[in-house]
Amino acid sequence: MYEQRTSVRFTLFMVIIFLNRRYIVYWEGKVHLADETRKILKSENHLSEYSNIKSEIRRLQIKQEQIKKEQGNLVQQMRRAVYIHTSLYIEADKQALFGKRRKTPEYIHKKIKYAQRKIQQDKKELENVYKKIDSLKRTVSELNEAYKTENMLASEMINKIKVMEYDIDNKEQEKRQAVIELSFKQKKAKLMQKVLEGSYIRAIRNELRRPDEIEKLQTGLRAIQVIAEAAINEYPQMDKVLNKILDYIIVSKQI
Repeated sequence: MYEQRTSVRFTLFMVIIFLNRRYIVYWEGKVHLADETRKILKSENHLSEYSNIKSEIRRLQIKQEQIKKEQGNLVQQMRRAVYIHTSLYIEADKQALFGKRRKTPEYIHKKIKYAQRKIQQDKKELENVYKKIDSLKRTVSELNEAYKTENMLASEMINKIKVMEYDIDNKEQEKRQAVIELSFKQKKAKLMQKVLEGSYIRAIRNELRRPDEIEKLQTGLRAIQVIAEAAINEYPQMDKVLNKILDYIIVSKQI
């Protein structure tokens, strides 16, 4: 019984060391994959170009609103100028009828012409702004498509890695079970050989003490199990590692 207890503790110790090493390698791979994925999804060139395009679209939209507002003001000025111009002509005609002729203001004509030219210029500039906005929108759409493609590729990579991790875990579980079974068979063979040779010595010669010793061993295993379960609740990220230790404890109870 003492040899069995020592073998269990040694096996648990070696398992913890092996799983800790594998856990470190596993997370190093996770970190490397996360870095590569982040580089794909968050390319500085794409993000910078995307941000610049959004800023340019915003600037053009503000300019467009300013042009519309200025155009509206010019239209109002032109209407007022036409109204004043018409009123002056009517007033001039009235004065002509009474023999007093006034000069019509030429600056009104110039102002109307200027307003008309300004409106035409604003229309052309507004058309150019619309064209540039459409071009930028197309560029943004192309960037979005490229981002979606890269995101899909990254998702496929992550899914493949998850499948590989699942296969690795299954193979390791099968390997671990095979090792445990082999260890049990070897231990059983050695004990049977000692029995046949007559050299087997009981660890507990007093049969009255045997239940107490077994209870002590079971109590120790239960304590380790409680600690492992508490650690799982406190550190969920170590669930896989601690569950493997619990598997060994459960198997050890059956020895």
